[in-house]
Amino acid sequence: MNRQWMYIDRRFDEFTSGLSNFIAVAEANKHGGFMYCPCVDCKNVVNYSSSSTIHSHLLRSGFMPQYNCWTKHGERGVMMEDNEEEEDDDSYPMFPEYGDTAKGGFFPSEGNEDNEAEDQEAPDEPADDLGRAIADARRECETENERLNFDQMLEDHNKLLYPTCEDGQKKLGRTLELLQWKAENGITDSGFEKLLKIIKKQLPRGNELPASTYEAKKVVCPLGLGVQKIHACINDCILYRGEYENLDACPVCTALRYKIRRDDPGDVEGERPRKRVPAKVMWYAPIIPRLKCLFRNKEHAKLLRWHKEDRKKDEMLRHPADGSQWRKIDREFPYFAEDARNLRFGLSTDGMNPFGEQSCSHSTWPVTLCIYNLPPWLCMKRKFIMMPVLIQGPKQPGNDIDVYLKPLVEELLQLWSITGVPVWDEHKQEEFDLRALLFVTINDWPALGNISGQSNKGYNACTHCLDELEGEYLDKCKKVVYLGHRRFLTRTHPDLEVIFGKGPGGRSVPNDAAGHAAMWKKKSIFWDLPYWKVLEDQQRMKDPEKLHETDKGRHYSSYALTKAEKEIFFECLSSIKVPSGFSSNIKGIINMAEKKFQNLKSHDCHVVMTQLLPIALRGLLPENKYVYNRARPEGSISKGYGTEEVIEFCVDFIPDLKPIGVPESRHEGRLSGKGTLGKKATICRDGYSFTQAHYTVLQSSTLVAPYINVHKNFVRSQNPGQSDDWITREQMSTFGGWLQKHLMNDTTVGDQLYLLAQTPSSTVLTFQGYEINGNTFYTIAQDKKSTNQNSGVRFDATNNKGQNDTYYGYIEEIWELDYGPSFKVPLFRCKWVKITGDGVQVDKLYGMTTVDLNNLGYRDEPFVLAKDVAQVFYVNDMSTKPRKRKNKEMNTSYDEPKRHIVLSGKRNIVGVEDKTDMSEDYNKFDEIPPFTVNIDPSIKLNDEDAPWLRPKKVQ
Repeated sequence: MNRQWMYIDRRFDEFTSGLSNFIAVAEANKHGGFMYCPCVDCKNVVNYSSSSTIHSHLLRSGFMPQYNCWTKHGERGVMMEDNEEEEDDDSYPMFPEYGDTAKGGFFPSEGNEDNEAEDQEAPDEPADDLGRAIADARRECETENERLNFDQMLEDHNKLLYPTCEDGQKKLGRTLELLQWKAENGITDSGFEKLLKIIKKQLPRGNELPASTYEAKKVVCPLGLGVQKIHACINDCILYRGEYENLDACPVCTALRYKIRRDDPGDVEGERPRKRVPAKVMWYAPIIPRLKCLFRNKEHAKLLRWHKEDRKKDEMLRHPADGSQWRKIDREFPYFAEDARNLRFGLSTDGMNPFGEQSCSHSTWPVTLCIYNLPPWLCMKRKFIMMPVLIQGPKQPGNDIDVYLKPLVEELLQLWSITGVPVWDEHKQEEFDLRALLFVTINDWPALGNISGQSNKGYNACTHCLDELEGEYLDKCKKVVYLGHRRFLTRTHPDLEVIFGKGPGGRSVPNDAAGHAAMWKKKSIFWDLPYWKVLEDQQRMKDPEKLHETDKGRHYSSYALTKAEKEIFFECLSSIKVPSGFSSNIKGIINMAEKKFQNLKSHDCHVVMTQLLPIALRGLLPENKYVYNRARPEGSISKGYGTEEVIEFCVDFIPDLKPIGVPESRHEGRLSGKGTLGKKATICRDGYSFTQAHYTVLQSSTLVAPYINVHKNFVRSQNPGQSDDWITREQMSTFGGWLQKHLMNDTTVGDQLYLLAQTPSSTVLTFQGYEINGNTFYTIAQDKKSTNQNSGVRFDATNNKGQNDTYYGYIEEIWELDYGPSFKVPLFRCKWVKITGDGVQVDKLYGMTTVDLNNLGYRDEPFVLAKDVAQVFYVNDMSTKPRKRKNKEMNTSYDEPKRHIVLSGKRNIVGVEDKTDMSEDYNKFDEIPPFTVNIDPSIKLNDEDAPWLRPKKVQ
């Protein structure tokens, strides 16, 4: 039954003849003289008596998706013999739409010719996405028992929550909503069961709501993707799978597979054998079925092509696809790069303690996979991170983690094979061969040694110098130290002799002649992947031919700070207050007493190195230098992960439910503006400020712009001989009243222009905090009470000469003018730094923008529209701090830096209200670079042999 003609170009003859055949079938199977229309718009919900109407609908709009079996037009389903489904997979699209999805629907009752009875056995194709997903999953079942489970799920999907339910609530939908709430809020099974009982009592009698947590999970269990529970050797030697599946003891270390009961009497005749408990278990969630589920969702299938089709391609590094390794894979494997749907994974693993602080000795190891095909605002969200491996504690697997990674590597090899894995793409409505590779591993330093097999501690701690590293063991402090090493190896450096793996019988590799541990502890299992050598190809550099010969006295590296310089460095950092969402509180990541960094997260490191470090070092560097279930916690985790997977899959097809793994941004629904702190309604008695604010709104409106020039010419004609500044001030004070009178009797103006011409309400809403454009803004008064700095603003304007001027300032007040129903305009009343004189300067050496916040001006124009400003924050410029003098008190205003360095804030709009980095307003505000250097760091900057050293002895 080849019906591919239904979804081809409707101008083809094949479609026309097929449509005629369909109309004939529909005419022969009318229901009460009417026929259902299967077009994209009617979707078999609307029926007509005339076939010509249906014919015109289908010609104009085409068939609804996946209507390959005409259940509304007389067909009962597709009859198959045993094992025929596998043979005919290629004859249909990946998920053919068989309308017969109820119990027994594939096999008609013998001797029953009644159409009504057939309709009961062959229910209509589900009209919603979730129902179709369940029907698709049912057709992929391999056993009759699985089909029966999906039949029950489809029945629950169509069953009302209670008999008299009038709002269309169904048993499956409400159960999913409750389970989603449970997973999102971390509710225990017992607590959830109590809630179910309370709700069930409040519903009418005969309701279908599950009475227990077990029953609720049973409703959705057919969609579970399956998690394998695999027994492991207690010594991490093997997994009891494949050739070892039926063994009762480890063939390597002879340890027993199951735990020994102290009072075990053995099997007693006539009694049921007691269940044996495995010594160690790992949970494995196969990734291929989960990837198929991702492509089964139309939106997700489209997102997985983002890196190639929708990514913004410029000079910026926003995504791994902008990096050299991504491009290198594209060059080495062009057939892989050709299809944007081929996936690239990032693998991460580390130990965790599921008991928190109560049991510090327990170490459970999850292994997660993220998908780098996705945009950066989604690829690290919980919803799109898979956890294929979970290794049971309490002992960490260490270097034997490869044993537990073997099932994952086997699937990765299958995904890398030439044939790949056949997957249905819901977005393109086609089947394709999916391929994938492991793009990168992400680990902390100890886990790096376990994953790679390379020694990263002791005498061979450096992963770059390898065994060329020379270390000395200090008996007193019991540590290995490394002195005098700045070694780099070239590409032509001879290969190192490497010993992989354990010795015979599972024994460790013996130490070398010097008694040191071997450079390589094992050969990582990832070397089994054919492409791993391409990813692991590292560039090496050789030692310089001539080392720097030191003069008499002590030399310091240019980055080694003296005690006084450290004081200035950390004083600058401790004074920094960043905007909300920019980074952690800077005061919390430095230790002023010990002059050290502490508690840094990865994003904090990024902010410090790229934004704050050049600022704090300004003035300290030598000139002309460049700076370089408590009992079984793992089972509970695996169980919860599996439940959440099912819920997430179903939630994607229910518009009213929000996904668990993609948290909603605080800026959702607030990009256009929303007051958040200190809301207060006051009657404005300052007429001059009120006029300024109103004029700012009018001046910024494109609807009002034509009238501004008319009024300006009118003012100039009424006041000949006055200066331009006087004309500007006069226009500001009189324009609002003139516009109101000018448009009073004009019935042709639009509603918005009419409201603007009216004077806004004298009751002004003021705020201490406001969110707009993905930024959080505070007044300067609120800033002083906060750990963040959110009052700094930047405004770009065009001067009379047509040139762009940038103004810097800070917010004094936040106003919201009310022009009528649903028409409110937020404004910031600011103090602005003069752009002339020394108010704003650009450092010639580092390209930093600095301002003098005491050099203020433009008092006649304090207001700006909130939507037109960009957020900045100010950092003390320690190079302008006066030197300490004798007989001067400490911590006085005299000691404060004279200027501040300007840094751009961080807009959080990507992923909010469907915004992407390709959105029109993504680059609405140009960011200020923290510094710019126009010197090539690869050449020496002076005549010294080693420019990274300070030539003078420093105290």
